[in-house]
Amino acid sequence: MKRQITLFGTLFLAMAVAYAAPVPIAPGVTYERLQRPGPAVAHVVRATLAEASLTSLVSPGGTTMTQTATLPEIIAAESTLPGAPAAALNGGYSLPSAEHGAAVGLLVADGELLCDAWPVPRSALVLPAQGTPRIDRLGLVGTIAGPAGAALPLAGLNRPRGADELVLYTTRYAPTSRARGAGRQVILRDAFPAGIKLLPGAEYTGTIAAAVDGMINVEIPANGAIVAGAGRAATFLAGLQVGDRVTFRYELQPDPGPARAILGGGPRLLRDGRISVEAAAEQLQVRADLGRQPRSAVGVSATHLFLVAVDGRQPGYSEGLDLTELAALLRDLGATDAMELDGGGATTMVLGDELVNRPSDGAARALASALILRSTGPVDLAGLSTVPAAGDPATVIAQVPPVVPVAPEPAVPEPTVPTPQPPVPQPEPVVPEPVTPTPTTPVAAPVRLGIEPAEIVATVGETVPLRVVGLDVGGAVVPVDLADLSWELTPAGPNALGSVTTAGNFVARRAGNGRLTVRHGERSTTIGVRVAEADGTVPTTPDPATPVTTEPAEGTEPAAPTAPPAVRPGADYQRPPITVPDGTRRNIDGFEQAGHWAVRTQPELPTEIAFVAQPRRQGQTSAKVSYDFSGTDQNRALYLDFQDNDGKKVNIGAAKAVSVWVYGDGNGHRLRGHFVDRAGKRFVIEFTQHINWAHSWARCTAVIPADATGELTWDGFILSQDDPQARTAGYIFFDELQGIY
Repeated sequence: MKRQITLFGTLFLAMAVAYAAPVPIAPGVTYERLQRPGPAVAHVVRATLAEASLTSLVSPGGTTMTQTATLPEIIAAESTLPGAPAAALNGGYSLPSAEHGAAVGLLVADGELLCDAWPVPRSALVLPAQGTPRIDRLGLVGTIAGPAGAALPLAGLNRPRGADELVLYTTRYAPTSRARGAGRQVILRDAFPAGIKLLPGAEYTGTIAAAVDGMINVEIPANGAIVAGAGRAATFLAGLQVGDRVTFRYELQPDPGPARAILGGGPRLLRDGRISVEAAAEQLQVRADLGRQPRSAVGVSATHLFLVAVDGRQPGYSEGLDLTELAALLRDLGATDAMELDGGGATTMVLGDELVNRPSDGAARALASALILRSTGPVDLAGLSTVPAAGDPATVIAQVPPVVPVAPEPAVPEPTVPTPQPPVPQPEPVVPEPVTPTPTTPVAAPVRLGIEPAEIVATVGETVPLRVVGLDVGGAVVPVDLADLSWELTPAGPNALGSVTTAGNFVARRAGNGRLTVRHGERSTTIGVRVAEADGTVPTTPDPATPVTTEPAEGTEPAAPTAPPAVRPGADYQRPPITVPDGTRRNIDGFEQAGHWAVRTQPELPTEIAFVAQPRRQGQTSAKVSYDFSGTDQNRALYLDFQDNDGKKVNIGAAKAVSVWVYGDGNGHRLRGHFVDRAGKRFVIEFTQHINWAHSWARCTAVIPADATGELTWDGFILSQDDPQARTAGYIFFDELQGIY
């Protein structure tokens, strides 16, 4: 169906935004590339609201909410609409795991309600049937009533169901209900006669055709819906009988009036021309805590719509912006209200059919939604050749005096909505980049401190950049002056593992395990430190958080580490290039739920799995897998088994390839995966012969063999070592398991 419609002690510097005339690309539409010191490269599209030839669209990533597509693919799906695509920007968030569905946040396209605003009401771009686009914080409230007339709340629409919730699913969700747990599902027929869509404020009635219990994926009827409930909500469904008539409706609160399209995102960045980063109120504080990252945003004024894409995670080209800097950019462009969209690797801008920004993944990522501008006038990209290149001194925007962000306005009253139970959706994650801090005067005292990385793992002679942020009582970031920080290493004195420079970098000088504490007044936080010899010698204690309390007598030389020399195979190994098959990337698991993964070893050796906040690639956590291969010279294998919440193996579909991000420890172990195809044949595939990289992320991809047939059941990963001299202990991190389909 077609859908028309720095941190680390610095205050940001607001920048003027005019360096050259914007380039016209269509009637009423201009493009410009701005560069701020940092560096940070921003791509800006301005659309004149009064331009009659221009139409704004919101489009999902596919025909269902559980499908994703790249921005060029989404644009191509709209090819039968009037006019031509002038500009497009990635849309709202998506969940990190394909089993839960893709789109997150309120989504209305061509007037049709597609999915819920959850877990809480958040900022959304409203494209009204008539009038000026605006940004509101919107929630969705639903009710359902059986033949007895008693109404119950519908907690959500086309999204994962939580405990004690009633959620309604239409065919716009997926072919089936994709049940995540046991409960009761009632199948309604004839709820949507031919050509009828689910509209806010309208009432619908369906007839119960059947009911099923248990964790069963039920097909959603073409003209009907499924109502699923668990816990107390299932009691209501149990009282209904086949043949009963059920009535339901959804209301947007507050009522935005007739709307062609609504695109949910958040947090709000500007309110009435003032910087107002409302991340905490929208349960998106993680977006503010990320610091400078690739960012996407949309802004509005009385006369214009602004689309902004900021490249990031590319040292020397563009580091990105934090939310306050992003808000300042939109304000300076002329927007009065603005909000963030999905960012990180999702940040994508297309003009016509040309990708103009540099996505941090190296290519356009599959998206859950998009914002598209189409024009019935001529679209001409020839003028893009005159846009100054990033890094050209003529494009650097002049600095103006520092601006302190204005405190947010009083919170807008939020609609009363049922409190949903599913996990908070996870926006695009962070790969921490080294930051060179600049001292300045703090504007407020933090109540707690955060430090990146969350653990120092280094070899002797290595320098590890540190980043400290202050957090207030609400979790908002408070600038911290580097000059006000003090550092304490344990052990100290001549046995210290290293030192912290005035620029805030840890320099590793001696092998061993210890702790590093950073203090700001009465506030402090402590992280573990693990330093290995450059030749591969591993410290004797694998847990860097273990307190070290003894120090050598004054004037004596500390004893050398007692761990035996260790061999790290594959030091010169280069992973061979592979041909990744064409297709769409879909998330399989985001390493967010402990119940999805378990570890075991053969022979039985010490091992542990933990879900940690840093380092991570996306979402809230990654999986830290600790192992100790030092106790034997036999062939050793660690199995990281994948399962659903009930301990059952997971069908990942007919994938062409599988990829996973791995944060290595440099110990040179082999990484493979194993699965079973539809015919019951078991396969083992190679991700890398040696994990020989340390303290950084690398994406490892394995192609599914051609003789694997049908859908695949993914068993998990195998970390192994057969070199008898490679007796090492360590830990690696896993994140963002994806399939290519």
